[in-house]
Amino acid sequence: MAASAFERAVARMSADPDVAPGAVAPEHGLLSPEMMGALRRQALAEVVEPCRRALLG
Repeated sequence: MAASAFERAVARMSADPDVAPGAVAPEHGLLSPEMMGALRRQALAEVVEPCRRALLG
């Protein structure tokens, strides 16, 4: 059950998010969908996945 919950959450968070047009301003921390998606995938790989492995084996 926990493993499938992780899989669903990772799949959902791996996609580039929808961002309203005009709501991108990197100088103010408002990242493009591509950049935000890339950062999410990096965090999932470097933080979440090792935690998942430690918890679930």
